[in-house]
Amino acid sequence: HKTEVVAAQGVPCGVMPDEPTSYPVVLKPITNMYGMGWQAYVLKSRSDYQKHWGHTGMWMPLCEGPHRSIDLLLDRDGNVVWWTCFEGELTRTFGAFSEWRWTHQSDPGAHSAVDLFSRTLLPRLAGYHGCICFESIGDTIIDDNVGADGAEVGYLLLMTYKKPGERAHGRHGLSALP
Repeated sequence: HKTEVVAAQGVPCGVMPDEPTSYPVVLKPITNMYGMGWQAYVLKSRSDYQKHWGHTGMWMPLCEGPHRSIDLLLDRDGNVVWWTCFEGELTRTFGAFSEWRWTHQSDPGAHSAVDLFSRTLLPRLAGYHGCICFESIGDTIIDDNVGADGAEVGYLLLMTYKKPGERAHGRHGLSALP
């Protein structure tokens, strides 16, 4: 799935044992239930690649820039109706953060990331409505997850959101989604 997210943006990527054509790249698990950069490595050369040859993850170019986590709320028509952004403060450990700072919508880079998501990944989610979270580093989206990191907040917003002229019903506004 992460490879589809990256490839949809035209960014070169692959899965092990496919070898990158240029370096540096980041090698990371395709699914990481542990978080915090678990089993993620920066490969600077073919020699580094060979040291990690048995890894079962995926690689992509090493991205630079702010690491953002953006939560979106999609309405029943698949339109972005609300979003917010957090920026990670990196630690010395690759892929780990000491804190996430809420920037909401004040960061112009976050606006660019939401626009990129809307152009490249949102069309692939036809029929989906609800919360989604994606992460970006600089100008590249590196991952997305159905359901937001702040899912409780997003779900409450989803339950209270109504289109202009739509009559509210249910305890929080709209009734629960199937």
